[in-house]
Amino acid sequence: MRTFTLTRGFVVFSLSFLLALLLLPGLAFGKAPAQLDKEKGKSVVLAASGVRNPHEPKTLTLIPKGPIALDWERPFLMMKGVVGIPDLVGGRLEVLLPRVPVTVEAGVSVNGLIGNVLALAVKARPDATCWGCQGKSMFSIGFGVEANYILHSPKKDAMIVAGVVDMFYLYRFVEHFGLMAGLRGGLGLGWDIDKIGGLRKAPEFSMLAMLYMGIAF
Repeated sequence: MRTFTLTRGFVVFSLSFLLALLLLPGLAFGKAPAQLDKEKGKSVVLAASGVRNPHEPKTLTLIPKGPIALDWERPFLMMKGVVGIPDLVGGRLEVLLPRVPVTVEAGVSVNGLIGNVLALAVKARPDATCWGCQGKSMFSIGFGVEANYILHSPKKDAMIVAGVVDMFYLYRFVEHFGLMAGLRGGLGLGWDIDKIGGLRKAPEFSMLAMLYMGIAF
């Protein structure tokens, strides 16, 4: 009788131990295996119906923060008011040529000391000397040649041809509208022209200097 009692107790203990082993993984995660299977089946049904299981953790979508890179084109037209030498006060238009980083500029200035000035310039603005050319804040350095024809009087004019360096800063509110400010300097040769007899004397070194502000499109 005692042997039967011990045997029955051992069997009961063994079954209890095995049951604990089966339930232990589910208890470790807060749910029994049967409950996990039930929730899994419920998730499958909800997914098929297009409804999210409220017991499943939400998935967070991380959106990167920071400025969005722009891909704007360079301004195709710049309108500038200028002051300088030999210009006193004047205006300039600078146009970007298609498919090449080269601009052509023309302008007229009024100088009460030596006469009116007609200007024409061709400048290269390579990508290597342009920072932020596709964004809102743009800084460009250009290199080129400028010619100034000065209307002195009915009998005498003057001519200046110089190599120039031109730099400006532009802030754009939209792709084709912004405010700009810049400066230009150059060294070259200048000479007087007699409208009747041609050149009056040998060319001399001359200087060009300019400050400008304007709008770009």
